[in-house]
Amino acid sequence: MSAMLTERETHSFELWHQRLGHISVEKIKTVMQRKFVDGLRATAEEKFFCEGCVFGSMTRKLHKEVTERRQSVPGEIIHADVCGPFIHPSVGGNRYFICFKDESSGYRKVYFMKTKDEVLRCLKIALTEIKQETGRDVQRIRTNRGTEFANRELDNFLTEKKIVHEKTPPYTPQCNGMAERENRTLVEKARAMLHTRNLPRCLWAEAVHTAAYLLKRIPNRKEITKTPYEEWFGRRPTVEHLRIFGCDAYVHIPDQHRRKFDPKARKVIFVGYGPNGEEDSWVQTADKDEDDFLEDDITYDKTEKRGPGRPPRSKNKIKVISNPLKIELRSK
Repeated sequence: MSAMLTERETHSFELWHQRLGHISVEKIKTVMQRKFVDGLRATAEEKFFCEGCVFGSMTRKLHKEVTERRQSVPGEIIHADVCGPFIHPSVGGNRYFICFKDESSGYRKVYFMKTKDEVLRCLKIALTEIKQETGRDVQRIRTNRGTEFANRELDNFLTEKKIVHEKTPPYTPQCNGMAERENRTLVEKARAMLHTRNLPRCLWAEAVHTAAYLLKRIPNRKEITKTPYEEWFGRRPTVEHLRIFGCDAYVHIPDQHRRKFDPKARKVIFVGYGPNGEEDSWVQTADKDEDDFLEDDITYDKTEKRGPGRPPRSKNKIKVISNPLKIELRSK
């Protein structure tokens, strides 16, 4: 089945605002005018009100970030911080996430954890991926002095890898401002996405993962000329494949999985993108023996709306298949 949206369609600023994780209209215009990405075409600017942004981002002013940016190349210096615990466990049973943000490019990697004891495991995965993607070994990592970072096991590992561990002074979170601000941004955008589509809080990990995915495709600062994605991979990203988080989708059911008068499609909810940085998006099916579906198997409502009816609010009513980032919502 082919997607209902054609490749060259132009959409409203409001739709792009939601597709891109609730960024401002000004930033959308900047991305378009300076051609940071491929596939972003919008109609004439219009005014709209976004309730999700009000619930997601209204906050008090925080300390000014005092992190000094140094001359570096992508993959050389990273900042790390843990966010959590969250009251509501994710679909995968996670209560925390850790974000690693590259100082040079602004590229970020997010991993989910059940406890803070998993920090070292996530760090090892991040270092391996950074090496594979940039060809460089991390030289420095900046963190706060939380026990998840200030412990002998992690220090010994970093010493073995010849990575300098920069720890911020006690009680000065602003000195790790890049990572602190990053986690706040991810949570705000995830909150806005969940509220806009009236989705249960146990989907916070899927929303955070999507927020990080989108932020890689948006310029970080006014003075830069490339997105974090382009700085990291050396090629300009496309946004033609983006959909609104939480929109309805219809997945084709193969002939071998249905009887003659069974429906040929199953209605599901779109909850994110592939983890490997590629442009393949997915929704999850209900059958354990089915594989992930490709874009050609999915039809999206052209308006990318959420249909009538409330999604289940309880985690035990959300079917988990093989990966906590791939789910289907369905009432029992």
